[in-house]
Amino acid sequence: MTTSVADNWYEDFFQGINCELWEKAVSANWTNQEVDFLVAELDLKTRQSLLDIPCGFGRHSIELAKRGFNVTGVDISQTFIRGLTEKIKTEYASLLTNRETEIMHLIAKGCTNKQIARKLFISEETVKMHVKNIFRKVGVNNRIAALRKTIMI
Repeated sequence: MTTSVADNWYEDFFQGINCELWEKAVSANWTNQEVDFLVAELDLKTRQSLLDIPCGFGRHSIELAKRGFNVTGVDISQTFIRGLTEKIKTEYASLLTNRETEIMHLIAKGCTNKQIARKLFISEETVKMHVKNIFRKVGVNNRIAALRKTIMI
């Protein structure tokens, strides 16, 4: 009996139950050990930009981002990408306060600090403080990077 495998087998393989099984098979401890290894062996420095291909469900991407790296994850599997996007939203939703999330939404709409202050009835200095806290929490130093990390653009 001969079985033939199509050249593009991977396009459909990483969907559904295959994605679910792989995600459940890997522990957080295992991921941390792998990321520790990558950081040490590649002599990575915080704030470096990294490309994670294929990122799968983002276990390395998320852990690297938590450690202060600017990570872009790419994968052919839409199932993995949708899952990763939801995880990131959840991670940052719990990381930012309601006010900081509100400010990020206004930043995404293109509002300046002054406009945000007027809309929220707070001082411009208070907006600056919130923006500074957001940057610190998500490990960035500008609005575009903060928007990218919080998946608002």
